Amino acid sequence: MECRYSRYSTRSTEHKKTTEGFVDISQLNSTLPNDESLKEVPDRKIYLGYDFNIIDNFRSHDKELYSVHEVDAPFRRFTQQINHISTVFPPSPAQTQYSDIPSGLFCNEESMKANCTREFCQVIALDKLNTSTTIEEVKALDAKGMIHRKLDKAPLKDSVMIHDGGFTVLRLHAKTQVFWFFHCHFQTHTEMGMGLTLQVGTASQQPKVPKKFPKCGPWKYEGYEEEGQETKDCPTNKESRVMLSFVVQFIMFCTIMLLY
Repeated sequence: MECRYSRYSTRSTEHKKTTEGFVDISQLNSTLPNDESLKEVPDRKIYLGYDFNIIDNFRSHDKELYSVHEVDAPFRRFTQQINHISTVFPPSPAQTQYSDIPSGLFCNEESMKANCTREFCQVIALDKLNTSTTIEEVKALDAKGMIHRKLDKAPLKDSVMIHDGGFTVLRLHAKTQVFWFFHCHFQTHTEMGMGLTLQVGTASQQPKVPKKFPKCGPWKYEGYEEEGQETKDCPTNKESRVMLSFVVQFIMFCTIMLLY
């Protein structure tokens, strides 16, 4: 995954993005040649809105006992979201166990409106509009052609800052059909929901899973094994016991020889 990065201003000169005497990294040129990700029109355009929302997240607040709207400010825990959705990590990895993930955990902006209740790229533009902004405002600027994109030698970044009340434009070239995890670089923010899974290609187009590849997931108690049911020994453990027995016998033989 690669990301290209650039930065500019669409407002008045009072919104300066670079400290006087310093050069912002977005003003530098990449030493690598341009690739297909820097073409004029991308294959897909996605708008993502990041925010800390005041909602009763079940992890931190109880609407009846200690709602986020009722506790003192130091005890409030805002909910980190992207497009008003909080990411919940699946019980199994999507890349190798896609069918093991409950369908109810898949949630995007469209499904959320219907039935969902919880929930290296090229940076070619970045700006701070005000103390806050909305996706609609950014879309309107883009429709008017007021968002200039640096499509020539844009620097590559694996992480980038997004201004509070601003925006960043990334050109992400997903060269392989796999699942990508896009998230905030603050681990606590990611854990609380500021992340998303980007699926490139359909499930059938993903790389094949090797035979006997380890699996992981939740465990639910369903009783005990039936009495008399044969339990197979682990081949590795059996070989280890045989080897250990051989070593013990060899040590005993050497000890006896020394005594004589």
